Amino acid sequence: EGLDRALVLVGLWLRDVACVMDGAPDLVHAVDRLPQLQEDAATLGEHGVHPHRLRDGVALIDDTRSGLRELNLNADLALDALASRLARVLR
Repeated sequence: EGLDRALVLVGLWLRDVACVMDGAPDLVHAVDRLPQLQEDAATLGEHGVHPHRLRDGVALIDDTRSGLRELNLNADLALDALASRLARVLR
């Protein structure tokens, strides 16, 4: 359950960063972290990462969460695969 919560938080963070990058900070969930979200958005933007890639990352996280819950995937292997897939998507 702790792993699932952590993945939810990571997905929400990526979603919030995408909202900031899209110029929609009013849609951010973590309003108390807006300065950090803006910093991450600026850094990712400087590296050429587009908001749609962050949304793709959220989808990967959601897929991993589903696999862990429904398919009883090995957590270590699922997280390794997720890290690899996120690295490719966020380049």
